[in-house]
Order: sequence, then C-alpha cells, then structure tokens
Amino acid sequence: MIETASKSSSMDQSGSYDGKRFQFFFEFLPDPVYILNMDSTVFYLNPAFEKTFGWTLQELSGRRIPFIPESERDSTMAGMKQLIKKKVLHSFETRRLTKDGRMLDIIVDAAITTDDDGNHAGQIIFLRDVTAGKKAELTNQILYRIAQALYRFPTLDPLSDYISHQVQSMLRVAGSLVILVDEKSKEFFIPAAAYEDGETGLKLKKTRWSVGEGIVGQVYRTGKPMIELDTTKNENFFLGVDQKVGYHHKNVLIVPLRIQVRTIGVLCAVNRRQGKFDQSDVDLLTAVASLVALPIENTRINESLTREYDNVRGLNRTKELVIHHLSHELKTPISVLYASLALLERRLPCKPDPSWNRVMSRARRNLKRLLDLQYEIGDMLRKGDFR
Repeated sequence: MIETASKSSSMDQSGSYDGKRFQFFFEFLPDPVYILNMDSTVFYLNPAFEKTFGWTLQELSGRRIPFIPESERDSTMAGMKQLIKKKVLHSFETRRLTKDGRMLDIIVDAAITTDDDGNHAGQIIFLRDVTAGKKAELTNQILYRIAQALYRFPTLDPLSDYISHQVQSMLRVAGSLVILVDEKSKEFFIPAAAYEDGETGLKLKKTRWSVGEGIVGQVYRTGKPMIELDTTKNENFFLGVDQKVGYHHKNVLIVPLRIQVRTIGVLCAVNRRQGKFDQSDVDLLTAVASLVALPIENTRINESLTREYDNVRGLNRTKELVIHHLSHELKTPISVLYASLALLERRLPCKPDPSWNRVMSRARRNLKRLLDLQYEIGDMLRKGDFR
C-alpha cells in the first residue's frame, strides 16, 4: 500500500501535491493518514485523522502537527532517521497526543514520496490506533496478575500496598491510594499509598478525615466514579490532606470499592503523567476495584478476628494464672488441715462415741479429694498429668 501510494503521489508545477490523484483513495480509509512536505509541515489529513486526533486540515495546513509527547521525541527522531535512510518505515510503535490531550498507542507505516523526476517530495504516513487493543490486553494481564496474587497477602497493609502499586503502573500515574472507611469513627484512612515520592505515601498513611468531606466522600456516598481533571476548579475538593502532606493532587480518578450494596472505600489514581483521564481509565480502574474489594474486606475481617482472638487468648491466660495462683494458695491450708486431722485422731486417748470413726473417715476422704483437685487443676494448667 505504501509503495503504490508513494509512486502515485506527485508534485505539480507549483510545488504542492496533486491532491486529486490520491484524495479519493485516502478519504475512505478507516485509519488516519497524513502527508507531509519535505519540511515536515502538513499537506494533507484524511477524515479518519481528523476524527481520531481532533485537528482539521484547515488548522494544520503548512504547520507541524503538535502531537509528539516529550517522552517519545528521541524514539521519533530515530524513526525519522530510519525512514530517510531506507525510504520506508514499517510497524513502528510509538505514542501520540490528541488535540484534547489524550495519549494514544500508535503503529506507524511511512514512506518517502517522490516527484516525477525521482526527487524527494514529502512523506506519507499511515497510522493505526492500537490503544484499545493494547489497553484490553494490558488490562487482562494485570487483572490476571492481581487475581493470582491477592490471596498471598493475609494482612491488609501488604495487600493494599500491592494493589496501589499495580494501579500506579497500570494507569501511568504519579500516585495511587487505597482509601477505606473506619466504620466506628466514620473516618477515611489510608492503609497503602504508592507515590513516586515515597515520603508522601508515608505521610498519607497517617492521615484521616471525615467521610463527609471532599470528592472522595462524594464518591463514597454516591457510589459513582469521578474524574477531576483540575482539582483547583472543584470547590468540593478537600485541601486538608494536601496541606497535611505537602503534596498537590492536580487531577484524580476515583472509583468506589463496593461489596454488593455496601461501599467500603474508594480506589484512587492521581496526577496522570501524560494525557488526561478518560472513560477507558474509569472502566479499567472499576474492573480492578471490583476484583479487589472482596479480598480487602475479607482481609480486614480476618485481621479483626485475629485481634479479637489474641485478646481472648490474653484474657484466658490471665484467668489461668489467677486459677493457678488460687489453687496453689489452697494447697497449703488443706494439707495442714488434713495432717492436723490425722494428728488429732492419734492424740485422742479415747473415741467419744462409736460413730467417731465414720465421721473422721468421711472428713479425711473429702480433704484428700480437695487436695487432689488442687494438684489436678495445677497439672491441667501445665498440661501435665496430676497422677
């Protein structure tokens, strides 16, 4: 396709492309196509380009297209050198910005065009937007990786830390937070925060605020995701957290963490590195939130049960120590009483009446039983055998 188009493209006597030769063909292509003059200024944009990137030919004619992000400049220069050297460029992977600031994953095929005399006349570039496909593939990989890893974390903080780091990498953001609700105090707290600046994450973990404050509270109450592209323009944005940690959250994406009809918190992505948050980011983060909400809640319940069990075990240990102490204290008086009864029986010169032996025998048996019980209790507490 590139070679055919390259041969069919030509310059008229005024030094511009004869658009009539190729316009009909390019007008109906579903993928973006643009043609540049040799100075890299725009000569032609097809309708698919205008639809995908937002600029019109009228806006860009004779100008350079301002859609190369800073992060792609070096690789773009390398691609241009390859195109000039080989006259063609196939399957070159890059990223480009749209007029409204969205970042697209693009595959480029290009060729140097020539005039009738064989001189270089410009460049014809075919673009293929693979953003949706790459995002879907990446989403599946990340969701699978998260699903595989979730149950390796028995406690809340490591689990939340893992989730926040995955979101940070997945959405290419400066920071990500798991924010949960303390049902007793009705406050938000942050078990984990992944930030480029590690100190900010540590400060955020110590921060609490009321569930009624800020856009986080709004998402928690309504259960609806929210994108805020400029927090300074939202009067509901709670500045208290930024002031406490010394960090400016410029733009945020927030989705609820829901379990059936109950919301337990929110998942946040903040400060997109390139481009702007869009609906595809909402869908992706919502999918992650749906996947991790139940494991987070199960981990919280497990931690709560573990704390209660430790408390009960501590109380039981205290009770055992008290019983052991009382048992030990009873041994001495019972032993003394048992020995005194035997001594009294030997010292009496005569028996008061015939029933004396029965009374003394019964007393000795009961004192002996009490004494055995003390030893038995002590050995049970020591997991020994009183015999």
